Amino acid sequence: MKKKKTVLLGFLLTALLGIGVGYAAVSDVLDVTGKVEITEQAATGQFDTDVYFLDTITISKPSAATASINTNDKDKASFTVNGLDPTVDNDQITITYTIKNDSARDAQIAVKFRTNYADATTGKYVSANNCFEVTNSIGADTPTIVAGGTYELTFTVTLTNTPTQAIDESFIIEFEATALA
Repeated sequence: MKKKKTVLLGFLLTALLGIGVGYAAVSDVLDVTGKVEITEQAATGQFDTDVYFLDTITISKPSAATASINTNDKDKASFTVNGLDPTVDNDQITITYTIKNDSARDAQIAVKFRTNYADATTGKYVSANNCFEVTNSIGADTPTIVAGGTYELTFTVTLTNTPTQAIDESFIIEFEATALA
C-alpha cells in the first residue's frame, strides 16, 4: 500500500512537472525597446515661432522717429530716430514694441548680445561720440512673459551731449526668449 502511494505520488509530481514544462514550452516573452530623439532645432523651432513682436508700436514723438516690424520675420524690429532736439537738454524719444508669447510655456526675456559701446549687462548703448544713449526696459532684469501673455519692450533714446557734427550710427541689441519648464 505504501508502495502504491509512493508510485501515485511520483506519478502526480511527474504529471505536474510535465504540465509546468508544457506551459513553459508554449509561453513567449515580449520585449519593447524604446528611444526618443528630438533635435534641438525641432525643439526650439516651434518656440521660435511662438514668441514674436506684434505689429503694435508706440513712438513718443512720431514726427521724430520711425519704427517697424519685419513682415517676413516677426523676430526682427527696427527704429530710426532723426528728430532729437539739440537745443533741449536730455531730449528723449521712446519707442515701445509689444512682444507676444503664443507658446504653451512661460518665457523669460533677457539681453543676449550687445554691439560696440554697449553695457555688457544691460544692453545700454552709448554712442561713439557720447552724444546719445539708448536704454531698454529689460536692462539687467529677466522678465517673464506668461504663456499667452505680452511684454512691453521700451527703448529710450536720450540726447546726452550736444553734437558738434552730423550723427549716423547704427547698433544692434538682441534679446533672448527662453522657455521655462
